[in-house]
Amino acid sequence: LSGSTHNYIFSRCEKLKKIILPEKLWFIGYNAFSYTALKEIDIPDNVKYMWTYDFNNCELLEKVILPSALIKIDHGGFEGCKMLYNITIPEKVSEIGNSAFEGCTSLQSISFEGNVSSIGKEAFINCTSLNTVILPSGLESLGSSAFSGCSSLSKVVMSDKLKEIESTTFKDCVELQDVTFGKSIGTIGSSC
Repeated sequence: LSGSTHNYIFSRCEKLKKIILPEKLWFIGYNAFSYTALKEIDIPDNVKYMWTYDFNNCELLEKVILPSALIKIDHGGFEGCKMLYNITIPEKVSEIGNSAFEGCTSLQSISFEGNVSSIGKEAFINCTSLNTVILPSGLESLGSSAFSGCSSLSKVVMSDKLKEIESTTFKDCVELQDVTFGKSIGTIGSSC
């Protein structure tokens, strides 16, 4: 591996439990580790780009350490990682793509180190163990159904920069009791 991985390089290596990535790595290709048996992954700090579905359906993945250089968590990056229980979003990440953490049913907490400005549609849909979400202060865009089906979600604190909550953003959040809106909210979509 010389700086980047190829698409599908370890995809569907269903018995792959451990991998140590080289420090020189800066790019991880499409679907690189999807459907593996990885339990944890420490992604080297030089990685700036991770393409879509990189760890999709790694159902045993419990722990992920994202690199400090990372600028975006792409579409479906950790979708279906059912054992992932917490995630820290590094400071340089500005965007979380559509369905990035969809169906991470054990995910209990999300920590934002920086100012993510955009969270895509269905980014955290059906994260049924998620309890409290304090959105980053720089968040300007929150996609439809971003937290839909988060059946344990009880508290949400919005960003002051967020102007609109799209439709179905919090649909089926049956335990939601405490919502703090930011000062810029002007539009609330249908089925929130």
